[in-house]
Amino acid sequence: MRHVEIIKIIFAIISLILAIISIILILAKLFGNSPTENTILLSVTGILVSLQVVIVSILFQIKEDIGNLKEFKRQTISKIKEIGDKLER
Repeated sequence: MRHVEIIKIIFAIISLILAIISIILILAKLFGNSPTENTILLSVTGILVSLQVVIVSILFQIKEDIGNLKEFKRQTISKIKEIGDKLER
């Protein structure tokens, strides 16, 4: 596995854990227990930050794939031109 995939998996797990904790904190607050609003906001902020890391790692992977496709396109066009030149002779 590449490092980017490992980081993506780790932050996806962190996001899931923080989402579960946030839901528990919100339910506790609704039923009269004592989590503060700051605690809930911090857990939601943690979810957003970790999801941002996951999304950025996915976008970098897509960017790399697009770069590979552009290189393949460039090579294919040059080979087609070579074949066209050979056919004209």
